[in-house]
Amino acid sequence: MATTTAIKPRPRIGLALGGGGALGGIYEIGALRALDEALDGLDFNDIDVYVGVNAGSFVAANLANQMTTAQLCRIFVRNEAEVHPFHPEVFYRPAFREFGSRMLAVPGLMTTAVRRFVNNPYDQSLLEAMTILAQAAPAGLFDNEGLHDYLQRAFTMLGRTNDFRQLRRSLYIVAADVESTEAVCFGAPGFDHVPISRAIQASMSSPGIYVPVTIDGRYYVDGTLRKGLHASVAFEDGADLVFAVNPQVPIDASAAVRAGTMAPGELTR
Repeated sequence: MATTTAIKPRPRIGLALGGGGALGGIYEIGALRALDEALDGLDFNDIDVYVGVNAGSFVAANLANQMTTAQLCRIFVRNEAEVHPFHPEVFYRPAFREFGSRMLAVPGLMTTAVRRFVNNPYDQSLLEAMTILAQAAPAGLFDNEGLHDYLQRAFTMLGRTNDFRQLRRSLYIVAADVESTEAVCFGAPGFDHVPISRAIQASMSSPGIYVPVTIDGRYYVDGTLRKGLHASVAFEDGADLVFAVNPQVPIDASAAVRAGTMAPGELTR
């Protein structure tokens, strides 16, 4: 009597990409390109679940939108895009609107400070009363709305999508809620209506550098405020194996030097 062998289901594979700013994104693209060439049978455009935070959200979303690692290298590392080229200066547009709104608030804050001092001259000095002017400090120096505009256009052409719900695979982009400080996974139920481009903009808004991003009446900033890599999100989605790339992990080359595979001082050359 013939026996049948149960076929095991293919394991679910996840990819988790950490933060690290623009240089971290380049590092991740290079690492993924190297893995793509070295590992047979692994297609980074057919991963079951993608998770990204900060620069990792940018890379993960492009992979989920069927952009190959070779295309990522050509467009974002070599700046050789034929269609819709990427200009790094979109990250460094001054937050003029933020500056303007803060400056407009100065007269009112000054009036409030003087009134408080006049009404309670013995409780605080005029200098202490003027500390209220700190509220006029901008929340960020740059406005990365240009990044959102770029991604919005890029994800609505060549068969791509700016909608989490229309992707073939799961994509989660992590940002931090300013008020609660909790990590939020855009792409998860209840947060999947947010455009992918807006979620990436929020995840890459480093506090003090970029203005927080408003989504559904709440403010969001860089998801690395909680932690630099959110691989657990992929496991929670049912991934059996997760590839993780984190540019912010410190490198200790002392073991390689002791083993003789790296010469002392080689990293600083």
